[in-house]
Amino acid sequence: MTKEIQVLVVEDHMAGDLFVSDMLRAQGVCVHVAESCEKAMNKMLEYMDLVVVDSRVEGCTGKALGMIKSRVATTSVIAACPACELESVRLGGRVRADEYIALDTTRDEFQAAVMSVYSRSSRAVVVETSAPRRRFGSAA
Repeated sequence: MTKEIQVLVVEDHMAGDLFVSDMLRAQGVCVHVAESCEKAMNKMLEYMDLVVVDSRVEGCTGKALGMIKSRVATTSVIAACPACELESVRLGGRVRADEYIALDTTRDEFQAAVMSVYSRSSRAVVVETSAPRRRFGSAA
């Protein structure tokens, strides 16, 4: 029996900004949603395997991310952003990440990248710095 992956997604549902959670659910992942980093702290339990944080959500700062990450000591940070922004995200230091994933991919490629990170670490924090919505809605 394989373990179902538990993912906590921090995104602004009031703005209709649910593309990450919708994409992950379409891939068969068990998704929990929080509207802020503060609410994510309350949902960040030991059984959460991945956390996807949309950094555009108000209050999702480096400090807030550190607090979320501290809830499970074995987490790693992954910054997910469009390929054209990868270098500036890396060099800018705004998001201190262990790994970076380009979002300018198909759903299958994004899912494969997330699963690759999951396979290397049973806990990970995914930080989304920006997302081209059209890519998630398009067919693979």
